[in-house]
Amino acid sequence: MQYDKDATRARIFAAADDEFARDGINGARVDKIAARAETSKALIYNYFGNKEQLFAEVVTARLTDFAESVDIDPLDVPAYFTSVFDYLVDHPDIIRFMQHEALHYHPSEAPGFEIRRQRYHLRIEAIREAQRLGTVDPEIDPEATYLQLMGTVNWYFAAPQIAEMLVPSSSAESLLRFRTSLERTIRKALAP
Repeated sequence: MQYDKDATRARIFAAADDEFARDGINGARVDKIAARAETSKALIYNYFGNKEQLFAEVVTARLTDFAESVDIDPLDVPAYFTSVFDYLVDHPDIIRFMQHEALHYHPSEAPGFEIRRQRYHLRIEAIREAQRLGTVDPEIDPEATYLQLMGTVNWYFAAPQIAEMLVPSSSAESLLRFRTSLERTIRKALAP
């Protein structure tokens, strides 16, 4: 059987994704990643350098996928935030990656900082365009409002134990109840 470098690299990446999402960089073990990927630690170091570089690559890929998966339309900005919620329902580990990243790096040293900042500013520009179009309150501060609304969306996933205490998420009905309330709250917050 011929060795497949790309397949091995993909297995390492997938195993690291799971390990880092669960345990962060400080708790993740390269030997566990190697075992799950059915490879050696030496190959991990060969392909990715070290655990820090592997973590940075996984975080960057996952958060880039997240950023590119949800578009914002200036004609319906509230729909963006509910779409983010929907994405996080399907990918709750994204919030864990953000939390692990926040614990590990100084904010300005986060992997892909400048590229990600540019993506966020595109969303802010969409909100400004919505203000010009009259679909969003022209008096809100776009940056502060974006951060506040993302906090509202993300908190459900960042503190699932509190969400479970207040709005049990174990059923589709309760999840829909929360999503409906979230959408209503965001529409009111942004209404012109």
